[in-house]
Amino acid sequence: MRIPLHFKLAASYLLVVGLVLVPTAVYLQTSLRKGQRHAVRVELQGELRDLTARLDAAPAEQLSARIDILCGALPLRMTVVDPGGRVICDSRYTNLRNHGDRDEIRQAFADAEGFALRPSATTGEMTLYVARRFPSHGQTRGVIRLSRPVSAVDAASVQVAMVVRQTSAIALTVAALLSLLAAMVASRPLRHMAQAARSFSEGDFAAEIPAPSDDEIGEVAQALEHLASQLRGKLLASGADRSTLFALMDELPVGLILYGADRKPTRINGLARRLLGLRPHDEQARGAELPELPGCREAVDRVMEDGFTREVSLAPPWLEGSPRRVRWLAAYAPDGQRCPALVILDAGSAGELSAARAMIVRCAEVLRDVASRRDPTTVAAHAGELGRAAEALLPVGPPTHEGVEVLAIGTLLRAAQEALSSRLAAEGARLDASGADYTLAVVEIDGRARRAVEALLAWAIEARAGALTVRVRVAAADGAARVIVRGSTEVASPNAELTGWLGPMGGAVGERVNEDQVERWVSLALA
Repeated sequence: MRIPLHFKLAASYLLVVGLVLVPTAVYLQTSLRKGQRHAVRVELQGELRDLTARLDAAPAEQLSARIDILCGALPLRMTVVDPGGRVICDSRYTNLRNHGDRDEIRQAFADAEGFALRPSATTGEMTLYVARRFPSHGQTRGVIRLSRPVSAVDAASVQVAMVVRQTSAIALTVAALLSLLAAMVASRPLRHMAQAARSFSEGDFAAEIPAPSDDEIGEVAQALEHLASQLRGKLLASGADRSTLFALMDELPVGLILYGADRKPTRINGLARRLLGLRPHDEQARGAELPELPGCREAVDRVMEDGFTREVSLAPPWLEGSPRRVRWLAAYAPDGQRCPALVILDAGSAGELSAARAMIVRCAEVLRDVASRRDPTTVAAHAGELGRAAEALLPVGPPTHEGVEVLAIGTLLRAAQEALSSRLAAEGARLDASGADYTLAVVEIDGRARRAVEALLAWAIEARAGALTVRVRVAAADGAARVIVRGSTEVASPNAELTGWLGPMGGAVGERVNEDQVERWVSLALA
């Protein structure tokens, strides 16, 4: 059951008040009782001194008469005992048995004075006794004892304790009301902040936050307001990025399918639907089958494990024809989880190559037949005719070095950073290449350099060991540009993958280990 904060605060205030009042009340009552009993004891001792003085002065023949007079005159219970313990006189009771075994009597015979607080053997009531031997000097004639019931002694302290309890009850009631009021005032800003936080979780960032005060609650309010501002900006940027991404996906010259962590498609662009024969009523089911096809399951598992792209052949059972060349790569969900993504290359190039191959076979057969007749003129004529037909079917432009280009190192770094932007945002990290020379020109072949730089930076993000910034350095030496990062030795090295990409184009991979840190780099040939 949820208990409001102001009730908890009020309870804590009351607990403090109770911890103060209860011991105070107990202490006051105990102290009053002890003080009252001590005062009565002193009073009785004073009375005994007067009585023993009167009896000391009495002649032996008048002692009994004087004892009777004193017993009748005193408002207190007075008992006189002879040296044998026999009761000579008692102002309240008659025919009492021997009192020689009473504690106060024995103390008085032994030490001249005695005191006891015990239940009365006669009445059973708790009684305070004070006894004194007489005469003070000389042969002992007996002991005088005065007594008073404790109930009469404690009456004053009980009345004071009752007043204390009543006052405490009133104080506790007032404290309860005031503590509840104080708790409600103290917790009001927290209630408003809790409501604002719930509004933020529902996407309402216009919720009002209470004005900050000069205490810890004010600091919490300022932090919450700053958090709302940051979330608002990040959500706006994320929404814009998402809209841009979806718009670009539909315009990509390749098919693209994005998957969730459960390996079910979340987004499919138009070209992917056309290339894989996906229709609206079955695209979700067939899209979910792709990661489970032979050759794809292992590639997807490895991509999810190390984050590096894998290229495989894809042959969906519902499509006829040769397998498609596809690439499985790692994307990142908003919670930072790796999710697979599928890139399908356009089948148009494959169709053109198939037509060209058929034309080459036809040309070879015709030339073989004509050549068998050993007629050079006819061979030349047919060769020219077939050449023009092939050119019409598959136009060939002037020779080019397709796939080879010169790029600035800054272009590669920016492309890699954009590719890793979702992962950086998910992990709260950022790339810092502020000191790099972005103008260095390097050789790029078929996107190998870009993939190598992207893989190197992906490793650095994973191996940053909690740091918020991944620093990237660029150095030029021996005809090559090095992209250098640092990270923890505990994260698996991507060197084998990087060497496979860079080796054929004259690039290289290197590392230098220093205790628990490793400096890793890729070398790209300068143009």
